[in-house]
Amino acid sequence: MTDTLPRARGLYFEEFAVGQRFTSVGRTVTESDIVTFAGLSGDFNQIHTDAEYSRETPFGQRVAHGLLGLAIVSGLAVRTGVLEGTVLAFREINEWKFVKPVLIGDTIRVVMNIIETKELRRMGGGAVMIEMDVENLHWSWGSGAQQKLAQKIDETKLPTDQKTLLKQEVSKTACGIAPVVLTPPSPPAGKAEAAPAKRK
Repeated sequence: MTDTLPRARGLYFEEFAVGQRFTSVGRTVTESDIVTFAGLSGDFNQIHTDAEYSRETPFGQRVAHGLLGLAIVSGLAVRTGVLEGTVLAFREINEWKFVKPVLIGDTIRVVMNIIETKELRRMGGGAVMIEMDVENLHWSWGSGAQQKLAQKIDETKLPTDQKTLLKQEVSKTACGIAPVVLTPPSPPAGKAEAAPAKRK
């Protein structure tokens, strides 16, 4: 019996356009988030982990790690659904600024603005530059940050000759994300994907 893989629900490269805007749901940052991230990263700086010490700082309490906020923003971007199953690689971050602290109990969300797209045929997709504005109630944090992602193209919509060219170009690409690029699109609804041959 062969399992049918779920179809990607994210947007393919050709479905992104400059000027599009996507807003995520909110996420409340908890004490547990900060403690867990300190253990994961090894960053036990007192401004994150020492309540007594933090009372004497300009913030007056413990603050979330800047990189924890960045990680949560990445997760919120995925939760919009537009990146699910169609991202090839997370390529770069530009101009990220931590404007204000994120405190325990703060709820943040991300607003994603598409500001640039560029076809990268050899990778089987294209680059999408996204401006990320992080909102926390009445103020913005990380405003204007830009992230570049490599997105798949929908091969099912390509003419046969372009599919062949795409596969030839990808096979000549020597880069770390080539195995990801070669991931085929989901089969049409109602058709099960053939089981891979077993290696001897």
